Amino acid sequence: MSEANRGALLYVAETVWGETPSGPPTLKLIRRTGGTFAQGPSHTTSAEIRSDRQVADLIRTSIAPTASIDFELSYGAHDDLLEGMMMSTWTTPATTTSSTDFTVVASTGAVSCTGAFTNLVEGQWFEVAGSAANDGYHQIATRTDADNIVVADPSALTDVTSEDGVTISNDGMLRPGTTLNSFTFEEQYQDVANAFMVYRGVVLGSLNINIATEAIITGTFGDMASGVPIGSTDPAVERLTATVGDGTPTAAATNAITNAVDNVYSVREGDAETSMLISGLSFTINNSLRNIPVVGHLGPAAINLGTLQVTGQTTAYYGTNGLAIVDKLLDDTASKNSFRVEDAAGNAYIFSVPQLKYTGGTPEMGSLDTDVPINLAFTGYTDGNAAFQIDRFAA
Repeated sequence: MSEANRGALLYVAETVWGETPSGPPTLKLIRRTGGTFAQGPSHTTSAEIRSDRQVADLIRTSIAPTASIDFELSYGAHDDLLEGMMMSTWTTPATTTSSTDFTVVASTGAVSCTGAFTNLVEGQWFEVAGSAANDGYHQIATRTDADNIVVADPSALTDVTSEDGVTISNDGMLRPGTTLNSFTFEEQYQDVANAFMVYRGVVLGSLNINIATEAIITGTFGDMASGVPIGSTDPAVERLTATVGDGTPTAAATNAITNAVDNVYSVREGDAETSMLISGLSFTINNSLRNIPVVGHLGPAAINLGTLQVTGQTTAYYGTNGLAIVDKLLDDTASKNSFRVEDAAGNAYIFSVPQLKYTGGTPEMGSLDTDVPINLAFTGYTDGNAAFQIDRFAA
């Protein structure tokens, strides 16, 4: 009898949808807390009439493997899957250390440093380190050129002229793209001989991140779809007696698991730190995948991307610091939000919804001796650059 504790889930990115890279490839282990991979067959009962009242046959009419992966958020452990989910690639990391020319004009939010913004764009976050008074994370509102930008929130800046030894960095940004990213996944049952389940052509359909008080930050890659192209010599799902990899898998990153107590350092609403007392944050990104079935082919012969849907909710304790949010809801005023998760070593992600509108969230007056919550549901949409964004920063 196999035990779940002895199971391992591995993956490799595909260069051609539905085809496991040849080689054989090196697979990579996934840190996870659960989830499911299912074959997803569909059967149709024969409508043939029999005088003995019995079913004439049961015919398999489709197979559409589905999957989900539950995880606890830790830096670097799921970056490939985040990339796959966003249907894009991480941008080129950018690191520049000033040589006597880091300059800040706090009143206007202007920041200049030779070449520091070559690989950065409007809306992207960057980290300043080594400055006497401007260390921290800042977002680019406008970019004049590779040397000059204006930040979205100048309130955290201090005037400085020609400071040296200041480092400006970003270790990559993800925004939604249009390129279908796919993976081959392999389940290994290590307490059962010759037991390997392989799923090809897996496309990640949705991502949910949840932050709750007194809890680990958790996430789920869900709504996955799987299939292989017409003419493929390998099925979308099969049981093998040996791994499809080279037998020497790459371990997942081992950075610390994050939680809502120690690791949520910044929650911003609009362009400023919110003063609301937050009790929960969550968001869901959905690629609206569509399976394309065709005659003469078992399972999807293609998977198409639909409209990217961005939704979420911020839960807070209601008070005077929540009045402006209610006004935005009632007035149908656009806003934006972001939050930073940073582990003890200094590795960080900033998750951003660059433009949104609140779709629900009036205060909920409850029963005796209870606090009044406000559950701010929102829907994100593009600000011209992106409807959702992830920036990462390695320690």
